[in-house]
Amino acid sequence: MWRSKIIIAIAALTAAGMVMATDDSGTPRKDGAAVAKDVAALGVITPQENDRRIARWLDVDNESMIACTHIAESHAHNSAIKDLARTLNADHKRIQERLKAFTRYEVPAANAERAAVPVNTTATLLRDEGRSRDGRLTFAPTDFLQVKEAVCKELRAKAEKEFENVKGAEFDHAFLAHMQFGHEAMLASLNAVKGGATQQLQTTLDEFRQTTEQHLKNVRQLNQHQQADLDRRPTTSVNEK
Repeated sequence: MWRSKIIIAIAALTAAGMVMATDDSGTPRKDGAAVAKDVAALGVITPQENDRRIARWLDVDNESMIACTHIAESHAHNSAIKDLARTLNADHKRIQERLKAFTRYEVPAANAERAAVPVNTTATLLRDEGRSRDGRLTFAPTDFLQVKEAVCKELRAKAEKEFENVKGAEFDHAFLAHMQFGHEAMLASLNAVKGGATQQLQTTLDEFRQTTEQHLKNVRQLNQHQQADLDRRPTTSVNEK
């Protein structure tokens, strides 16, 4: 049981999104070129660029659900939990495709030169080699989305390692706890970005919310059933052994 508590603790941290850094196509990113788009339009942010940032932020959270449900499909002990994991996995992959339609937004050509400058996770000073400011040092702000991705990548590795060492009912308990907290965190993220998206993206976010609320309801119900089953099991006293 102690191990499941460790997993739940890690899950609480990774629920905000545990995924390796990816570019807009979903493939592993080896440099900061894709992330540089997030600071390309520092002066003026278009509604489309703002949508792209919102979608990328939520996609990190959504990817964590896909990763965890994938593990549960093969590791869950209870058949009902396996069925739930398959449903959640399919729904979150569908959501992922909807979000990708917004994360593929291209930075306007006017900002292409600035977008080509590599950006580190933390703030730094860059020399532009005279392209626009006569070689003066310029400040590149911290890309907090990349920070989020990096933190979640590390936590995801820890969680997956712990999950591999948990079996049976203990795994089921840890998975359901993770899914409940994860979907509550997802709703909090959706609340935080509400009002900042265009109508087009907001339509997708409204559907995302409905799906998340239904998932949370299903997880809670299954969690209650699991607990009720445990409570009905007869206990063996020391004298009976």
